[in-house]
Formats: sequence, structure tokens, C-alpha cells
Amino acid sequence: MIKKLSLKNFKCYEEVELELSKINIITGTNSSGKSTLIQALKLYEETNKDNVKIFIDTENKKRVLIDLTQNAEDHFIGYNELLRKRSLNSQEFKSQEVINSFSISIDKKTKEYFEVVYRDNNIVKNNLAGVKATDLDSNHFYFIHADRYFDSEQKTDCYSKNYVPKNSNKNIADYIYDHSLNLANSISENLSDVLRNIGLIKDCLQVEKMANLYNFKVDGTPIELVGSGVRYTIPILLTVMTNRNSVICIENPELHLHPKAQTKLMNYLIEICEKNDNQLIIETHSDHVINSICVYIKENDCDPLDFSTFFIKDYNIQLLPINSEGKFTKTIPDFFDEYEIQLEKLIW
Repeated sequence: MIKKLSLKNFKCYEEVELELSKINIITGTNSSGKSTLIQALKLYEETNKDNVKIFIDTENKKRVLIDLTQNAEDHFIGYNELLRKRSLNSQEFKSQEVINSFSISIDKKTKEYFEVVYRDNNIVKNNLAGVKATDLDSNHFYFIHADRYFDSEQKTDCYSKNYVPKNSNKNIADYIYDHSLNLANSISENLSDVLRNIGLIKDCLQVEKMANLYNFKVDGTPIELVGSGVRYTIPILLTVMTNRNSVICIENPELHLHPKAQTKLMNYLIEICEKNDNQLIIETHSDHVINSICVYIKENDCDPLDFSTFFIKDYNIQLLPINSEGKFTKTIPDFFDEYEIQLEKLIW
């Protein structure tokens, strides 16, 4: 479990520190820095001994490099794009000092990134960053992106492994199929149970394998022909079901879901993460996600300190505490107040 995340000179943040809990909600206005926090966690995790490059420079010193474009979906497009000094106007800085590095720290373990010029076969590569770190071990981090998509056109070598246990060495299609052969502990049966309870399917999810192709059906219909809510929810459920003692980050779990389904999904996520001892970090724009957590705290006699809600506006992060009654102890403008604003216009 991550207790503290610290960023310095990373994208929109000059310096920020977050104390995290078991269940964490990140919300706020558009382009305020929410996804930046998730990207920082992912870059920290990607910077491990399996992904870095080691080379000896002209001064016979060992250098460690990380390729910032290895995951294009994360928009790690280059060192300069991640360095705060290069992307924001200089007058926004408290200090006018020249900034040539950024750092990400988790529980006081810091990884510092700096610009390098690296030549490979006389070709200059500027998509790399130098790394200074004492720990390059991989952790149990899982990231579920907003553009997640699940359909039946999955070959064994083409679908993300991000959602299944990392030691399984399987992609999502392999994993569901292989773990559905034993009916006593079938992943497809477990997924079906939860999807039914949420209200997304009526019967079951079926998985068939033909050569290296998989055929997924929902209630007898090919999965690419069913609603987007099912396809966007399966990766979330699979991740929280199959991983233990992990950190799971989810972007917009509410996508394509009715408010009632959002509430049921959040209740399940909290319950299964408690059971599997997972830490949950959720980025959301949904008041239904927020409200479901408040109600869950009140109805289940939870410790409010196990839940943290961060609201971000103009790169400023505020922690909004929730009490044992499921109510926020303070309110601020733009924190899901649009309903009341519009309702007041209708009344008057």
C-alpha cells in the first residue's frame, strides 16, 4: 500500500505531496492535473529493471535510461513533455531557477529523471530520460485506462496483460479462458455473477477458444454487439478479482454505466479490495461514484480514515474529509455543485 506520493517538477506540479488511504478518489475540473497523478504512478512503476536500458558513457560511468514512448497510450511522449519548466510559463514558478530534472517519490523511495542525449547507430534519440534510483524493482501496480476496451477479436499475443496477475505471463483472453475450465473456481462464472448483480447482463459470460482466437459471448450474443458498459467494466472486475496486495488505479470506472450500476460497481470494488487487501485509486467525474462511497461509509460503519477524496482545481489539490455519517466536513466551489446550481435556476 502506498502511504505517500510526492512529485517535484512533474508536468503541472512544481511540488506536491499526497497522503493516501486504502480507498482514494481523485476528482476535479478538466485539465486540472488529475491524470498527471495517475501518469506519475505509472511512470514510477514502468521504471523498473525490466524496462530500463543500461549503458556506459564516454566517461566510463554507468547510466540508466528509460524509454518514455514505450507505452504510447500513456502519452509518455518525451522527457520535455514531462518536465514542468518546459510546459508552463516561467512566471508561474515561485523560483526562477533553471529546472532540468523531475522526480517521483513513493514512501520516500525516489526516482529522479533528467534529460540525456543518447545516440544509437548515430541517430540521436530524445525520447529517453536518464534515471537516478536506488530501487528499480517492479511493484504490484495495475492501471485501468479510460480507453479500455474489450471484445472478442483477441489473439493470444495482442491484448494487454495489464489486468491479470503479472506472474501469470498471460494476456486477458488466455487468463479468462484458462481459469474458466475448472467450474469450481471459474473466472467467467465469477464475472457473470458480479455482472448480473450490477445489472449489466441477464445470464452469463461465455468464453470459447478456437486456435489462437477467442470467442466471448454475453447472454449468447458476441460481446462486440452488446452494450459498451459491459465491455468497459470487465477489465475492472477482472483486475480486482484476480490480484491481491496490489495497488489498482482506475480511470473513470463510471464510463457507459447507468447511475444505479455505478453505485453497485463501487460497492463491489470496495468490498473486493478489502477482501483481497488491495489499495484503490480512482479518478472520476461522477457524483454517483462519490455519493456511493459516502453511503457505503455510513451504512457499513467504516473508518472514514480509510477513505480519501482529493479535489483538484488549477493544479491545487485539496483533501475533503468524510465523517462517519458519510458527509463531507467541508465544501468548496465546483465540487459536484452543478446540480444544485441548475436546480436553483429552475426553482426561481
